[in-house]
Amino acid sequence: MVRKMKEEGELEIKPKNKIYRLTGIDSAMELLRPGAKWEISNSKFTRWEDDRPCPSMDEVRDAQRKAQEFEDSINTIWTKEQENQILKMQGNIGGALN
Repeated sequence: MVRKMKEEGELEIKPKNKIYRLTGIDSAMELLRPGAKWEISNSKFTRWEDDRPCPSMDEVRDAQRKAQEFEDSINTIWTKEQENQILKMQGNIGGALN
């Protein structure tokens, strides 16, 4: 379950279900090849318009992993309104997965 109840009956954000902001493929690609024009489908690059070599999917996944490790190291403090928005989003995602 994405959410859990606090003793007071309030919903609580579980740290392992953090919403990551830097781990997407767009962010990884911008870190690896800033400004490159590309498209991807089913983990394969279908368009590559850049003079630099296209990164491998292993390179992309490694950049994503490093971004996640970085985000996990940050002590993010949310406002109450942000927490409510995150819980709502996580509930919608959790409902779609169940």
